[in-house]
Amino acid sequence: MYVFHAFRERGLGIAAYYSKADWHTPYYWSSGAEFGKKTWRGPSYDPKQYPRLWEKYVQFNHNQIMELMMYYGDIDILWLDAGWVGNDQQDICLGEVVEKARSVQPGLLTADRMMGGEFENYITPEQTIPDHPIQVPWESCITMGTSFSFKYEDTYKSTTEIIHTLIEVVAKGGNLALNVAPQPDGRLPEGAIKRMEELGQWLAIYGEAIYGTRICAPYYTNDFAFTRKDDITYCFRLSKQVGLDENEVLIPYEHLAQQVTLVGYEWNLDFKQINKGLKVTIPDQLNDEKTIVEVFRIR
Repeated sequence: MYVFHAFRERGLGIAAYYSKADWHTPYYWSSGAEFGKKTWRGPSYDPKQYPRLWEKYVQFNHNQIMELMMYYGDIDILWLDAGWVGNDQQDICLGEVVEKARSVQPGLLTADRMMGGEFENYITPEQTIPDHPIQVPWESCITMGTSFSFKYEDTYKSTTEIIHTLIEVVAKGGNLALNVAPQPDGRLPEGAIKRMEELGQWLAIYGEAIYGTRICAPYYTNDFAFTRKDDITYCFRLSKQVGLDENEVLIPYEHLAQQVTLVGYEWNLDFKQINKGLKVTIPDQLNDEKTIVEVFRIR
């Protein structure tokens, strides 16, 4: 509850995670009705052979979800994990509980992961980014370290890698859910805090090219990424180009441009419109500045 309140105070929406599989209740993992392989992550019994036990588990799920919906303030998203729990053998009557949930949280979105259908309001690629832009709502859930759960002495991605990941996701039309696992005592690890602070410092300057933007061609090319807001196209240069002078950048932007600037500076940059795009010249004093990613503002 306190975590939710802290995020709301900063104007952030709330997504409540819920695993449809729960191995801590005997209604799902019953020692008296073992079924299948020990590595099987589903129930320890066949719900069709033990329908009364499964009915208790369905009610357990409904009670847990409604507790989240009723006692933790405004919830924007119900993020449902354990995609193998769904229709067929593991039907938890999700439609019934979602209807009840929306009676107390009218604007609720549901992410019934990997299930498709009416309760997967957006899709959630895990630990990966799609190869191409997707025209439906989507969100990559990617760990800052190597695991979704806390690991002692975990190795965190560099700030540069996190920023490049964020840019690629946004340029392809998605949202990034960056996982940070808390320590056993609830505190966030110092390494993760350092990465978040550095990401926040970058966004304080370049966030205008991330927040509230939409996708636009050519989207993401490994060397460049693009976003758009109103009459402005933002171009992220992700790597240096070969065959150009040190101060030149060839942006694959095919539309007519009236003005090119670097985000973080107010100087107009010299540029030429050629058949391959925009050839932009960066002054020496700006080219010497060290930045993780250069962001061009094209009007």
